[in-house]
Amino acid sequence: MARDRLTALQVKRAHEKGEPVLPDGAGLYLRKQSASGTAWTLRYRFGGRDRWMALGSYPDMELADARKAARAKRTLVDAGRAPLLEKQSEIYALKVSAAKKALSLSTLTRSSPSLRRLRSEYVRRLQTSRTSSVRP
Repeated sequence: MARDRLTALQVKRAHEKGEPVLPDGAGLYLRKQSASGTAWTLRYRFGGRDRWMALGSYPDMELADARKAARAKRTLVDAGRAPLLEKQSEIYALKVSAAKKALSLSTLTRSSPSLRRLRSEYVRRLQTSRTSSVRP
């Protein structure tokens, strides 16, 4: 399987031209997602099925970074682990930890009047900053 077919210049030109799909090899592709968006995707086979996984968007993720990310995901597949499930479990863990922090903050504000005032002041400022930044 051919690897590392693309150069950074080819990627830049393909992004500017809007080419729909550009393979780099070893399952890494640069795919046009929208009029202005281009994303790195990894094609791999797991559980007898072909899967596609988004790695990041170009130009936020350069070619070298995309290759590193693809290599890391392929090692997961080689170890018998599903990269998409790993990603979903990481996102779930982040959401759970954020919920725990929010719960502990709300518990603290209920028990302490001074923290309750600080929280309400923070929420009020946040709401006013959101409404003042909206322009007709």
